[in-house]
Amino acid sequence: HHGHHPEIELVAPDRAKGRWYLEDHVIDLEQNWTLHGTAYYDDEYVKRDGQWRIAFTGYERVFETVTSPIPAALRVTANLFEPRR
Repeated sequence: HHGHHPEIELVAPDRAKGRWYLEDHVIDLEQNWTLHGTAYYDDEYVKRDGQWRIAFTGYERVFETVTSPIPAALRVTANLFEPRR
């Protein structure tokens, strides 16, 4: 998935909160389905020893579509996970 347009707010010198919009697209050739959706990540960050860390992450779906079976018109032209011959 891809994270887009972070909105990060400093709420204290060592704490922040952030919201990221994400989009994901999954193609499962073995089980013959695809998924496309978007969501928000709502995160909380803490600064310890000079380093920012994720203290909490939440997830809320905006929309999701599942297509099964995969349409015949869909052509996978590259697949890193396909066994080599």
